[in-house]
This record gives sequence, structure tokens and C-alpha cells, in this order.
Amino acid sequence: MAASFKLGQDKVRFSCVVFSDRASIWFKLSDYNTIEDVQKAFLKAPYFGGATYTDKALSLIRNNNLYGSAAGGRANAPNIGILFTDGQSTNPLQTRISANLLKSEGVKMFSVGITNNVNDAELRGVSSGPEYVFRAKNFDDLADKLAIIVNKTCEGQCVFQSIFSAT
Repeated sequence: MAASFKLGQDKVRFSCVVFSDRASIWFKLSDYNTIEDVQKAFLKAPYFGGATYTDKALSLIRNNNLYGSAAGGRANAPNIGILFTDGQSTNPLQTRISANLLKSEGVKMFSVGITNNVNDAELRGVSSGPEYVFRAKNFDDLADKLAIIVNKTCEGQCVFQSIFSAT
């Protein structure tokens, strides 16, 4: 997905939060400026195993102001969050609350459910609208969806936050 954007300090920025039983900032918007570096970082993202505490990842983003200038965010850039998950949240109510807090701060949220283990209502609750919900049968099918997601995120320069779950 990163290869679809123009990366740079004044262009698209990526960050990544990984989660399961716990959430962790893998990298911030300010950490990488090239497509190659972002792709390498994504490929090295850890697999924690365990439960799917989606709410912890969303809260971590908000509580650590990952869209703020200290983390590489820019006031004039749209803030976009994309939740990639292959499972259901352990705490669906808190997940919806955490997503709503991000959305109330102007973050456009997308959700991408991979496999049949996801909850459609939860994906809709996280996203900023039904047009921001995507489903993929498996990780191979995800590649076909990425072009659509990329086109919907934004035109021109934007801040792009990626949230991964692998349970």
C-alpha cells in the first residue's frame, strides 16, 4: 500500500501501531521518509499473538497524539486511520468508544476485515461511514482491495495511519 503514495516530509506520512493483548507504536509518522524504509518497517512488524484488544490500539493513538506535530503530523494534512484486523475485538464497546473519540478529533477511519472471523457491525462502528468498510476473504484477496482503499484515502498529500492486528 505504501508504494501507492508519494512519501516525504511534506507528502504522505505513515505510522504503524500493532496490537493483540497489548498495543505498541511500531513507528511514528516522522520515522521514515522513503517507500523502501516504510515497507521494510511494515514487514518487520511483530506478531504478538493473543487476544484482539483493538480499543487499546485506538486509545494508544489518541493518548500519544500520534497525529500531532511531535510525532510528525502536520496541521494542514488530513488524518486517516486504517484498522486492519483478522479477528473480533475483545472489548467491542470500548473499541467503538475509542474509535468515536478519534473520529471526533477529525480522524477519518477506515476498517478492513480480513477472513470471516471479523464482526461486520464492529467494522462499521470503527469506520467513518459504510463506504470506509472493506472485507477481504484472506490476505491474498486483500491485495485486490488495496487499490480501492488507496483511492478513497485522499488525493494529494495526507497523513496516513495504519493499524495492524494479527491474531
